Amino acid sequence: VDLEGNVAQPNEMATLLIWAFIGGLWGVQRKIIGVWTFALLGAFLAIGLGISHSRIGIVEAVAVFILLIAYRRHFGGWPIVWACLALLIVQAIVFLGLYELMEAMMLEYRGRALDQITNNAPRLQIYELSIEAILRSPWVGYGATTLAMAQWVTSPEELALHAYFLQAHNIGLDLLAWFGIPMGAAIILALILWLRGVVIKTKQAAELVFMFALIVFVLHANVELLHWSPAYLFPAVVFAAVLDHAVKSRVVWRASVTSFLIYTALLSAILIATIYDYYRLERGYIHLRAEEARLRTVTDVPEPLVLYHLADYLLMSRMIGRAPVPPETIAWMERTVQGIPNYNTQLTHAVTLALNGRRAEAIVWMQRLNSVSPPAYLESYRRVWSNFQRQYPDQIGDMSWPELPKK
Repeated sequence: VDLEGNVAQPNEMATLLIWAFIGGLWGVQRKIIGVWTFALLGAFLAIGLGISHSRIGIVEAVAVFILLIAYRRHFGGWPIVWACLALLIVQAIVFLGLYELMEAMMLEYRGRALDQITNNAPRLQIYELSIEAILRSPWVGYGATTLAMAQWVTSPEELALHAYFLQAHNIGLDLLAWFGIPMGAAIILALILWLRGVVIKTKQAAELVFMFALIVFVLHANVELLHWSPAYLFPAVVFAAVLDHAVKSRVVWRASVTSFLIYTALLSAILIATIYDYYRLERGYIHLRAEEARLRTVTDVPEPLVLYHLADYLLMSRMIGRAPVPPETIAWMERTVQGIPNYNTQLTHAVTLALNGRRAEAIVWMQRLNSVSPPAYLESYRRVWSNFQRQYPDQIGDMSWPELPKK
């Protein structure tokens, strides 16, 4: 799936399959497909859900089952509920017997992709770190483009996740981290009240399927970063718009045709500029990788129209630690690292701080780098640091690279 949708990720695939099942309910209700066709579709999707080995997929399937019980009269009564229960059982059997099935078929089972990424960073620990970070900046938050700071501001002893986590894997915690507690809580409360009103007012089966799909999205967004993916966020916004129109929500502000056209023109111009920038800077990123592999000479970074943070990242990626560097350049480097966290640029920033006499700040950034980097990277950092010590013995000759934080 394009636009960050990742069907190779079990949980995201499970949500797509659940949406497909809900689409089948809509097809039955509108008499587009028959009951037997729906049963075959449901069996296919239930097997897919079981094979995905997604735990959130089980939660979503149970939620749809409960919703069908509550709204069964809109979908033909109990028969559709028993059919859904049968599909849940099929999903559970495949889920529980997947290892044995793979072994019987002499196929290799690689395990869940997400486990390979989050092995050293359990989701509950990410929640704990996010809550601590929110409490350290409760009024204004960190902004949606500098969420690495939410991970960095916690103490090094608790930070050793050995990976960057720029999302809390929970839409509520993300909103609080972006905007701070006052504004984030207000947005969360407004969303909850709106969803409550939709649940109370939605009565027609054609509208209920959109409500089911939106509830599935909300469930997933509370345990993962689904709200960061346009491939899922765009359909969810469409579902919400359809429901909002169906329940005739109160209009807060009605735009005139002229203002709507102006707004659309401005958004279109920004979108075009962003796409233009992105493709030019993407070529710059490819050139950077070729330069690192010594396949081409250094090239200039294109001058951006709107995506200045990407251009700054490309500029800083070509830099090495040096001295002297003026304070305004060091401040620019820090903003760049915060905007687009990267191991190499973070190392460059730490070395530059140390060479320019700002040792205490350099040690903090070194500890942060230890905490977010895979352990295999740490030895290479020490080698780079030793090289700089030989080049600048007077500035950092007596300064050691800090050890890994102990939990």
